Amino acid sequence: GINYGLLGDDLPPPEQAVALIKSLGFGQVKIFDSDPNILNALANTSLRVVMAATNEELETLAASPAAAAEWLDQQVRPHLPAARIRMITVGNELLSHPEINQPRWPLLLPAMQNLQEALQAAGLSHQIKVSTCIAMDALNVSY
Repeated sequence: GINYGLLGDDLPPPEQAVALIKSLGFGQVKIFDSDPNILNALANTSLRVVMAATNEELETLAASPAAAAEWLDQQVRPHLPAARIRMITVGNELLSHPEINQPRWPLLLPAMQNLQEALQAAGLSHQIKVSTCIAMDALNVSY
């Protein structure tokens, strides 16, 4: 797979980026949010999609299963089944940079649990899995 991020200058439009990803032979793409323009560009392609709920969305997802279901209805379901969304990562490298992210740490598990419950209620848990991304620096301390 390949990561498709939007940090940079002079980036191609999503349709061109997706065409390039396909031409390079990748079968899976990870995006770092739920950008509808990117998800629309990924629609009706053979690419499997890993999308993300951002660190900033953790509080919403952790609030309740109903809040997670609303996020799912707004950010994911409009793109199904055209976009082959197979996983949602909740947060990105949350354990890195504790000075920034530590206040969000307690939100991670409830957000993941609520999103999983929302996927089950929507009948999508067999198709879409829930995970999180951990940076390699989380492994740098040995005892």
